Amino acid sequence: MGINNLWEVLEPAATTVPIVSLAVLDRYWVSMQADGLNNVSKEDGTRPDVKRGHRVSTKDHWMVQPTQRILNAFNMQWITAAGEAGAQLALMKNAVVIDAVMIDYSDAFLFGAQTVLRNSSFSADATATVKMYITSSIQERVETHFTIDGFMTMAVYCAGYYKNNGLSGCGRESALGLVHCMNTSVLRDAGCGSNSPYKTLERWRMDALYHLMDGPTGEMGRAHPAVARELPDPFPNEHILNLYAKHAVTPLMELPILHSPAPPDIAPLALLV
Repeated sequence: MGINNLWEVLEPAATTVPIVSLAVLDRYWVSMQADGLNNVSKEDGTRPDVKRGHRVSTKDHWMVQPTQRILNAFNMQWITAAGEAGAQLALMKNAVVIDAVMIDYSDAFLFGAQTVLRNSSFSADATATVKMYITSSIQERVETHFTIDGFMTMAVYCAGYYKNNGLSGCGRESALGLVHCMNTSVLRDAGCGSNSPYKTLERWRMDALYHLMDGPTGEMGRAHPAVARELPDPFPNEHILNLYAKHAVTPLMELPILHSPAPPDIAPLALLV
């Protein structure tokens, strides 16, 4: 889930670790979904109208309040994000407030998460494992240009997160080639409000067309003329770039202090049974 095809692209950099090995660490492991052995849970706050190609309700999910009651009973801290929970968690991870982001959505890398635990197959079994992805390993084993800008490029072409259908016919091979051979910082600059985003994106589009049609540098592996013919004008959508580049987050100084784990409260737990 998240950016189409990204988990498959990142597989060579994945490390499988026992879930019990995470429980003995000093700092906090984090999950957006409030499952597993996590000390801090993070939930989405203000939501865009459309995410991952589907219209999103602005009302709280029915699981939010029951989950909060369970977390309170177990004395596990939770925070509601100002916007996207993944963006808030990435900020906290990069400030060394937490150790990792546990999430199923691969767009966590686009938000800047540097250590991600994929929990799609998580279970309560003592032998359960999770896959760990670290950006330094990704850059070493998969693609050196997989920075935030590189992941944004992948999202634009392969589709993901917000209402973005990507580029028709563009699979992981062609998208990865474009990440490798193009100036990926252009998209973030345009999304963050460069002086003339339209002209900037038009030049970037023509550069992409050049590489897809001819593959002149050899860095694409081969030319992709069929994909090039599908490249719309304009492309990409400036509004989508703004959503990717500008995330609502709570400043670190406004976050509550994280406390050491405490025993569960027996009385509230009994009411949950």
